[in-house]
Amino acid sequence: MTDQFRIKASSADTDEAYTVLEVIVPPGGGPPGLHTHPQQETFYILEGEFAIDTLHEGSPASEVVHAGDVVNVPGMAPHNYRNVGATPGRFMSVQVPGGFDRFLLELGVPVTDPANPPQFSEVPDMQRVMEICARHNVSFVQP
Repeated sequence: MTDQFRIKASSADTDEAYTVLEVIVPPGGGPPGLHTHPQQETFYILEGEFAIDTLHEGSPASEVVHAGDVVNVPGMAPHNYRNVGATPGRFMSVQVPGGFDRFLLELGVPVTDPANPPQFSEVPDMQRVMEICARHNVSFVQP
């Protein structure tokens, strides 16, 4: 994943009540597919154009959203986001209850200089990724 996640309010900051993230997504970026996690997630789009993909009554559905739009996804509901615009996009994400930040910290690579994020040239170790997902109750779903 090439998305950048900035933890604005960690689970520890909120006594595990919620997590707040700022997410910056390059064109074409987003997770590799529909996924679930226990946390309810609310997306507030700040910049750009995103497709929010879900399963509605077992069938794939997609909604294109723009700056100012809000989308709520219940916990364990299959969903995904994709930057479908030509420029980087940005949104705030709030997950209730907290805990999703720990998943990101374990899975990701810290960015010490946002102007020069790490460049990835290797394919991720998918066994490691799936083990981390399992520890945090994150699952990928086929439509």
